Amino acid sequence: SNEKKIALDKFWLERGETKQRSRELIKIYYNRVQSSNLFFTTFKEGWKTDRGLIYIIFGEPDRVQKSYNQEYWYYSSTSRRDATEFFFIKKNHEES
Repeated sequence: SNEKKIALDKFWLERGETKQRSRELIKIYYNRVQSSNLFFTTFKEGWKTDRGLIYIIFGEPDRVQKSYNQEYWYYSSTSRRDATEFFFIKKNHEES
């Protein structure tokens, strides 16, 4: 349906405020989805995993620490958000 495309276009235009910025945001989003699938796919697609979702929303972390059963991601503060941290714990040796 054409209405779905109109709604999607409206969504991106509202976030980007200009067509140029909206195009940039779309490119960033789909590149992150593709990277999530490349880096985090295990028994399900990478974009469906916890790490994939965080990667899509926040991008590449500023710092990553890994151990046998957990992973820590740190994002520095920006003008739009405070510093943010995520902990991912492997359960039964599966990636999250």
